[in-house]
Order: sequence, then structure tokens, then C-alpha cells
Amino acid sequence: MINLNTNNVYVINTTTNTVSATVPVGSQPYGVSVTQDGKKVDVMNEDGTVSAIDTATNTTA
Repeated sequence: MINLNTNNVYVINTTTNTVSATVPVGSQPYGVSVTQDGKKVDVMNEDGTVSAIDTATNTTA
């Protein structure tokens, strides 16, 4: 789940329906793409940048 107002991506635990991690990304995120192997999530930001999230650590690279 992305939040354009706080510039964060929230990782949701689908078993418990709770936020398991909050990952800061670039300015006003609006789009998400997951790699086929699930190891990386790319987040498109309004300022034209892309934030790459490592799904093993929930950190930006």
C-alpha cells in the first residue's frame, strides 16, 4: 500500500491484515511494480524517480 501524503510504502501482512513494515520512498509515490521473482518492488514517484525496495529487508536500495 502506498501513501502519497507521507511518502511511504506500507508492507501488509495478509495473514493478520496488519502493517508489518513502513518503507520511506521518494516524493509522492503513485505506482508499484513487483519483479517476477518477487525480490524487488519498484515504486514510481511524482518527481520522476524510482525507489527500489528489497523485499527481503524492506529497505530501499
